[in-house]
Amino acid sequence: MPPMRYHHPSRTRRIAKWTGLVVCVVVVVAWAVSLVITLGYGVPPWLFGIGEGAVAATHADSTGDEYADIRGFLFDGWVRPPVLLPSVNRRLCYTTMTVPLWIPLLPLSVGTAWLWCRDRKPPPGYCQRCGYDLTGNTSGVCPECGEGV
Repeated sequence: MPPMRYHHPSRTRRIAKWTGLVVCVVVVVAWAVSLVITLGYGVPPWLFGIGEGAVAATHADSTGDEYADIRGFLFDGWVRPPVLLPSVNRRLCYTTMTVPLWIPLLPLSVGTAWLWCRDRKPPPGYCQRCGYDLTGNTSGVCPECGEGV
């Protein structure tokens, strides 16, 4: 079986590249939508939401009448400036943790960009199998891997 060429990444790496790209696009779309719409879901004593460019989780210390107040506080639908820093807010009867969507997006996008750049095809003048610089090579064969040029 001939060795794999330089610009053909492994199947796992191709899946990782495309999955990373799709996840990054989903996070960017979720961030854009969350600037306009606030969504939430709750099962006492937990509430989860996305809005203001962040995701939030709230835990109620009790499940009494305060639960309705928490829901109104976390998912009130008011459009505010985007959340830029993570925070933990402790109130009298509940605790809310907020994480801006740029925090998971940053390592995802850096890793995905690295995978895409790593699998680029070598430019002309370089061996297409191993990436060796063939400047000045007159033999027609790559001295590194033996590929015909």
